[in-house]
Amino acid sequence: MIHMASEILLASEYHQYRDPEDGDYINSETELFYQPDTAEFRMDERESYLYGGGTLRRDSTPILKEDALDFITDCANDHSSYHGVEMAPDEEMPTTYISDSKEALEIIDNLRHEVESERSNAERKVNTMPEQTQQNQNTQEKAKYANVKMPAAFLTQHEFTAKDGRTFEKAYVHFPEGTKVNGIDLGHYSCDVFLNERMKQQMLSGEQVTIGFKADEPVQVWTGKAGDEQNPYKKYEVKPWDLVKGLKAANEGFKAEKAAEREAAKEQGATLKGESEQMRESSAKLAGDNTPEEHANTR
Repeated sequence: MIHMASEILLASEYHQYRDPEDGDYINSETELFYQPDTAEFRMDERESYLYGGGTLRRDSTPILKEDALDFITDCANDHSSYHGVEMAPDEEMPTTYISDSKEALEIIDNLRHEVESERSNAERKVNTMPEQTQQNQNTQEKAKYANVKMPAAFLTQHEFTAKDGRTFEKAYVHFPEGTKVNGIDLGHYSCDVFLNERMKQQMLSGEQVTIGFKADEPVQVWTGKAGDEQNPYKKYEVKPWDLVKGLKAANEGFKAEKAAEREAAKEQGATLKGESEQMRESSAKLAGDNTPEEHANTR
């Protein structure tokens, strides 16, 4: 093979093998070059018939420095990637070659030092920051879904049958009153989601159910019924993160409203109890007793 003077041969591998498909014997030659002008490595591969000499394949591709070092290491250790294939009758074992020129050896030495240093730094970084790495991976995974928690009462389970006959467990998610997305009221709208085992357990336990929408897909929401003039069918597509934001705000409002109702009920109960005690005291006084306690003690 003819190469420009600016290219420096670093290593090569030559062997013969038998093609398992057509039975022909093949010459295979792989050469690794370094290009000083661009500081890049290039792999030249050529295959030709052992008997006849016709060229089957000829490729020349740039490769990463890590792959270049791995190829050099394999050649140095005579770890041919073709060991184990059926060889030609007169073939010797695969032949590997490492250039012994001063220029090539210097390039190989610098390459080994650079790659091994980068690999060592990368490994040390992983070992010193495993928790941070895991947190970053979890954050990336969560970013794929827009999640929101909804009260179990807002979900209605149903079964969906696909066109191919397969069935899936799903749930209608009903939006609470006051749900707004970018200022548009979507209260009493609904959407449809697939159910997983965790969601079903949360529904059975009456807990808040975690719902995840794919972050890169719009969510279809609807309300009403087809043909119903008083409650006509309407359907929209909503961005997942916008919908989640609106549902979270509506849920907070819903919880605050329920908390206020419970507090009001407690206050009303306390008021009724106080009024009842006052009525008993008034009745006791009218009967000539001083206090309800004294009345109780004299009975």
